[in-house]
Amino acid sequence: IRGVELSGRNLMAAGVLAAEEGDQDRLDEAIAVLRTRADSLREAGEELQALNPESLAAGLEGYGQLESGDANRARGTLERAQGRVGGNIDAFIRLWLAEAHEELGRTQEALHWYGLLLQGPTVSHAHYRMAHLAEELGDTERARTEWETLLLNYADAEPDNPRLAEARDALARLGG
Repeated sequence: IRGVELSGRNLMAAGVLAAEEGDQDRLDEAIAVLRTRADSLREAGEELQALNPESLAAGLEGYGQLESGDANRARGTLERAQGRVGGNIDAFIRLWLAEAHEELGRTQEALHWYGLLLQGPTVSHAHYRMAHLAEELGDTERARTEWETLLLNYADAEPDNPRLAEARDALARLGG
């Protein structure tokens, strides 16, 4: 990763892949490059511009903790990272934060964070997870609403998409 000029988005992708593969050295390298960029921007007086690579670095750190099984530590790291730059970066940080809460059995908190993802690139995944969590809580009405919304989001999906079948099965089971 060092020695190759990668955009923040590509560094994030490389870091996510490293975390998913359990490659802590590559993950640490991506985080270090992002933090170095943030420091350079800050030294140049570009405080606002530094927030982007800084948030990316913290998000990757939290995602690495989540992927390595330390959901509690990830929750703290991701809570500090989210809400700083907006857009897709924050959407993914909030997604990982919702997943950390879910892994910790904090269903209400997970629902809250998934609920914040109802716009942007994570909307369908948020409805999918919220449907499951609402069922877990016994909130049949909310679960039906989430499954119905997911079906609408997947209206143009391939007919053999497994989430379509799962949503239809859930609605049949829930009386929707």
